Amino acid sequence: MIRLTATVRITGWRGRQLEQRIPRILTAYGQTLGTQLREEINTAQFSWPRATRRSRGQTVTSPRDIVDTGEFLRSQTLTTAGINRLAFTWNPVSPGGFPYARPIFTGYTTNRGTVVPGRDWMTPALQHQPMARFFAEQWAALGR
Repeated sequence: MIRLTATVRITGWRGRQLEQRIPRILTAYGQTLGTQLREEINTAQFSWPRATRRSRGQTVTSPRDIVDTGEFLRSQTLTTAGINRLAFTWNPVSPGGFPYARPIFTGYTTNRGTVVPGRDWMTPALQHQPMARFFAEQWAALGR
């Protein structure tokens, strides 16, 4: 499991506004971040040790995207655990039954000794859609 924790500093107490706005802002952020995560997965930005022929017949080199068959991309889900929590998960499974989201993120070594680097799609998504900026913009918009 990969966990991202964000901390927000509250400088004044506005309980009713917090109750009303935070769930709306988090819902909107989940949609925005979900779109950005898919865009990062689709962007040719990840290092790869060699040229590879993908199952669809396309030969790709480096940098490359991490779409391949599309199973990983399609496995992205967003769940809300309560009114103040978002959770993105990826749970693709190979034809042989192996869950492979973690090795995509962390990297791995093949049985032939090739080191395959991890491909972090989350950091660039969070850099393009920073939560603090999004929250501030949405808070101001809801206050109008």
